[in-house]
Amino acid sequence: MPLKKLSTIFTKFFYTKPIFVRFPNGTRSILIDLTHIIYISCEKGTHHLILHEHDRITKIRATLKTVVPLHKDICQIHSSFAINLNYLKDYQPKKKIITLSTGNALPVSRRYASEVRMHTTWFTQPPSKDENPNFKRND
Repeated sequence: MPLKKLSTIFTKFFYTKPIFVRFPNGTRSILIDLTHIIYISCEKGTHHLILHEHDRITKIRATLKTVVPLHKDICQIHSSFAINLNYLKDYQPKKKIITLSTGNALPVSRRYASEVRMHTTWFTQPPSKDENPNFKRND
C-alpha cells in the first residue's frame, strides 16, 4: 500500500503540467509552480507564509488574504491554512478535517466550511440530472 501511494505522488509530481503563479514576497515577488504546492500555512503574529511542497518548504512574506485570490485551485480552509484543491483526498464535515493525498490532515474552521463544502460537493452529493442527462434518480 505505501508503494502505491508513493507511486501516485511521484506521478502527480513528474507528469503534471506546470502552473506558474507569481507570489508576493514583501516588496518583491517570486514565481512558483502551483502544482508542487500541497498546502500553505501561516505563522501566527507575523506576515510570513510557509509554502509546503513535495521536496521543500518555502517561506515568503505575504498574507493568506493576498495569496488565496491568485488562483482558483487555492482554497482557504482555516485562518492559518489554505490548500491546493488538486491534492484534496477526503473531507470529513462532522470532524471538520480535510485529508490531502500526501496524508496530511488539516482542520477546517466554521468560517470556511461552506466554501470547502462548495468545492467538495462531489464527496457528499450524487450527481444531479442537470450534470448528467443519463442519470436517473429513484425518488
